[in-house]
Amino acid sequence: MSVKNFISTLWAEKIDRALDEFLVFYDFCNHEYEGQLKKAGDTIRIQNVARPTITTTTDGAEITLSGAETPDVTSVALQVKRQSYFDYGIYDVDKAQAAGDLDAALEHETTQGIANEIDIAIAGVAAEAQAQKLFSTVPKVVSGTAGSGEINVLQALDEAQQKLYEANVPANEAVEVIVSPRFYTLFRRDYAKLDTNNSEILKNGKVGMYGNMTVKLSNNVATAASGAQDLIMVRTRKAIAAVKTLSKVEAYRPEARFADAVKGLTVHDRKLVRPAELVVVNVKYA
Repeated sequence: MSVKNFISTLWAEKIDRALDEFLVFYDFCNHEYEGQLKKAGDTIRIQNVARPTITTTTDGAEITLSGAETPDVTSVALQVKRQSYFDYGIYDVDKAQAAGDLDAALEHETTQGIANEIDIAIAGVAAEAQAQKLFSTVPKVVSGTAGSGEINVLQALDEAQQKLYEANVPANEAVEVIVSPRFYTLFRRDYAKLDTNNSEILKNGKVGMYGNMTVKLSNNVATAASGAQDLIMVRTRKAIAAVKTLSKVEAYRPEARFADAVKGLTVHDRKLVRPAELVVVNVKYA
């Protein structure tokens, strides 16, 4: 048994390739600044440029410019602190690699674990004070006719999308909502026109379309009040910036064990950079 033939790039590439299939929340984030991330502790500056002033005249006269405007530019600091890692033993890493057991070990176990940690971190943005909650008094979400203190599941999504439009999000801007299993059950009862394209159904958790919103399903939706409330995020791609590094994987021989071992690390983090483009549908079920 040895690790001399271990191909670290092969393992790392398999993790990164499979991550793209498992990630749900991360898929719909702004990744523009990801290339700047090298290691944990790095601080990434995300630039936000204010909309310039638009002046309209109605007299048809020649326009005289009074001087070029300098639009306000602000930057948001994303300090990358999250590190997700694994470290487990394999009886013979060379044999496992040659036998093709790699796929099962990485793609179905290790990679899903890393993807969950990345998505949980992004879903947690919904619980932050800066994230705008749709309801000041949390209603019970229901299918069908809503009674006192309740709201219909489709109406909740409609009101969230309305809030985005009122914040000047263009009507043709891509919007995504990621729902929990219990929210999805109610949603499906009231909305039968789901996307039935089987090739797309399972892609990054996608389960359908509602209006111009892509609906995805995840068990990592953030909760509040000890799990009694769901914090459903309705957002544009620009709302949250997220970064991750390429995974690093190494094989080694533990001193105290008659076995090989594999360890790996993925550095990642996220930040809400456009609060107006995220609405949290905060609902309860009882």
